[in-house]
Amino acid sequence: MSIIDLVRKENMSIGLKYYGPNDLATGINVGYLLETSSKIYDYYKDKIIAFESFDNFLDYLYLDHISKYEKIQNIIVSNRQDEFKDLVSFAKDKLDEIDNRELISFLNMSYLEIFENECDHYSLDICEKMVLLIAKFYGGVSDEVKIYAINNKSYIIYDNLDLFYSKFTHDTSKLKLLLSEENITKDIEYRFGEITALIIRINQSKNEELKSIANSSTAIIIKHIQEKYFASSVDKVMETNFRVKSAFDFLSALQNPEAYIFQEEIKNQEVILDQYLMEFRKKFNISIDFGPVIKMFEDPTVSWSRKAILLTHTRIDGKTEWISFFENAVQNFKRSIFIDLVPSNIKTNEYFLESNLINIELSVQSYSQMILYHILDNDRKEILFNYFNSGIMFFSEKIGISPNIFSEDIDLLSQYIDRIYLNEIHKTDLWFMYVFVWND
Repeated sequence: MSIIDLVRKENMSIGLKYYGPNDLATGINVGYLLETSSKIYDYYKDKIIAFESFDNFLDYLYLDHISKYEKIQNIIVSNRQDEFKDLVSFAKDKLDEIDNRELISFLNMSYLEIFENECDHYSLDICEKMVLLIAKFYGGVSDEVKIYAINNKSYIIYDNLDLFYSKFTHDTSKLKLLLSEENITKDIEYRFGEITALIIRINQSKNEELKSIANSSTAIIIKHIQEKYFASSVDKVMETNFRVKSAFDFLSALQNPEAYIFQEEIKNQEVILDQYLMEFRKKFNISIDFGPVIKMFEDPTVSWSRKAILLTHTRIDGKTEWISFFENAVQNFKRSIFIDLVPSNIKTNEYFLESNLINIELSVQSYSQMILYHILDNDRKEILFNYFNSGIMFFSEKIGISPNIFSEDIDLLSQYIDRIYLNEIHKTDLWFMYVFVWND
């Protein structure tokens, strides 16, 4: 059993990723750590991590995870700050007891088990931690492990490229592997910006081998884009035009003469794109009656707390619990078979069908009008910020952080809202939205 299993028995939904001081997940994780601190102390107090099993590795990762919170321990609410500092200090002391040579040996021997582990929601965190450890102990990690990571977890390497750049420019065989045709064609759809940024960076080097790698990988990208995205058609032009333009910008940055070929292709595709937009654009007017909502906000007999919650939540007919607008839009929408079957420019997947995404967009547009209703009047704007501050105070108390860390954000938000220019307020019960959808 690992510390993960022990904490999970407390019904804690935990991860191993530190999100930084400005992410709400960090505050939530701080609350989890404080709530389970006694069990953490008891578990690790007399424990020696010997890296004899995957559970030992998880125990190490959790200590490392706790140690990352040293960066924010001074902004924890004062009545629990010392308690949290002690926990972080305890984790760091336990990490100091670990022999890194044993850790590196475990990484080299058990990398497949680590990478292929499917431990529910924290599996991705483990893979990322493993790649970061490869960067940290690059000299001690075997080539076998590095090659596996490049071929199978390259997206994590690209997301942390600054940690690998100097290592790869000295270990050029790994850089060649990362920028091989097989890996480029595998990664380019999701990491085009990162791949091209790396190529531009190594092309600027005075090292001739690095320039050669840049040239060969550029040729791979040119070939890939030409084969897959040139000679477009009306039904594909929305995607192909974007890809060709991105490739043109990349080649222009390199001052590559083939950029001219891409520029000509862009001109050809823009003719097709204009045809597409003219032929398939549809305009829908949707009117939403906000009269009852406005009447409720202006009713002095309705409680302040009820008005606050109605800014973000609603109730489903026949049920008593509150549900957020966005959750309601995702979970309780009526699917349109017709819309979902018709191809369009809206990106979808098996979880977010087109009719679902349209419903979410309508929810965003419609309920943003309630915010607009508040910010276009000084008195109502003041009430709105009272709602914000009250919510921040409540959640800060619940997750154990100081509400003061949000003060600059609230001030900045207020400044932006103050800049909104209003010529005239036309008081009406109807707000109109225009939704454009292109389909064939």
